[in-house]
Amino acid sequence: MILIEEALTRSVLGGFYDSYNKLGYGFLENVCVGALVIELERRGHRVEREVPIAVYYDGIIIGSFRADLVVDNKLIVEVKAEPALTGIHERQLRNYLTGSVYEVGLLLGYGSKPEHRRVIHTRDRKNLSTSSVSLRCNPCESVRGSRPQEARVVEARVVEAGAPRAREPRAASPPDGSP
Repeated sequence: MILIEEALTRSVLGGFYDSYNKLGYGFLENVCVGALVIELERRGHRVEREVPIAVYYDGIIIGSFRADLVVDNKLIVEVKAEPALTGIHERQLRNYLTGSVYEVGLLLGYGSKPEHRRVIHTRDRKNLSTSSVSLRCNPCESVRGSRPQEARVVEARVVEAGAPRAREPRAASPPDGSP
């Protein structure tokens, strides 16, 4: 049986187990991701962190998500630093694959025991064609009704509708109470 991106996923899994063996259990997710990035870069992979990726519905961008890692622009890696991987974690990765142009993902668990799951969702099961969509999106430009287009990855903070917005810091009031 031939696996999609077999050599890539084997290399990433090797980096995962090396980083787990050095770190152990109990670190926060961002620490685990940082160690994994170092291991993958040492293996010659191009690794991007917190990559905004467009989610498509009938060829239209309807939203976005941030993948923990994208490796060699072919593989989504989702990292969890919880006691064990669950079906919810796997469903999250499966949804990422379903709504994007990526076909293969790895779910990596830095729990009390190292765990991994390989998830695939091939293009023949999607209503997408790689020639008509971009791999990346700008979450600020991802609005219902927009047509897929090449978008930039930008540093932006997206506030969901109804979520409280951060306030600008005010200058301290004088102690006598006058404005």
